[in-house]
Amino acid sequence: MEIKDTCGSVIFCGDKKTMREEVEAAVLSSTNLRSVDLSNANLRHAELSSVDLSNANLRHANLYNVDLRHANIRSANLRHSNLYNANLYNADLYGVDLRYSNLRYANLFNADLRDANLSDANLSYANLSNADLHGADLCHANISNTAFSNARWTDYAVVLHRPIALSGLDWPVFIFGSHMQIGCEVHSMREWDAFSDDVVEKMASGALEFWRVNKDRLLSFRDTGAEEKFAKESLDA
Repeated sequence: MEIKDTCGSVIFCGDKKTMREEVEAAVLSSTNLRSVDLSNANLRHAELSSVDLSNANLRHANLYNVDLRHANIRSANLRHSNLYNANLYNADLYGVDLRYSNLRYANLFNADLRDANLSDANLSYANLSNADLHGADLCHANISNTAFSNARWTDYAVVLHRPIALSGLDWPVFIFGSHMQIGCEVHSMREWDAFSDDVVEKMASGALEFWRVNKDRLLSFRDTGAEEKFAKESLDA
């Protein structure tokens, strides 16, 4: 059984009966798995803690209950993958593509999800406490019963409670205390309130019309009592 990289070159060849066993053997032999092609692979229950899978192709891979603690998965393609109950504690997922992936019950505590694409992902019951979500795209993601305690959403905001997600509008809206994300724009409620028509109009086609219709309703959520911290020095500590 051969393991190839995304260019088609063989990087490991063994005598195991399953791809899971083959990948685990490659990890034990310290094989370089960066840019590995494991698309559609069945890796259920694999022990892959601290593995380097940066730039890997794991599209449609079955990673059910896999152990990826402390793993480097930067810029990997995990689109449509099954990560149900996966352990991604402290994993580096910077810039990863997780669109349409199943992360239900996944442990993403302290994970680096900066600039990750989580649009349309299923994050219900996942643990994103302490995760860094700065620049992450959660458009249309399922965040029902998701834990966000102390998750960082912007450079200055720490989310202490689950964000409010509003759907059915022209752009998905996430409200977390004194900050609000509309589409890809993340600003404090105070900034949203102070934006001139010219600033809003330049954000996107149709943005000004959307804002005029929905401004008062959306800004009313700033008084819900959700707690946030905005001390940058505490984040840098």
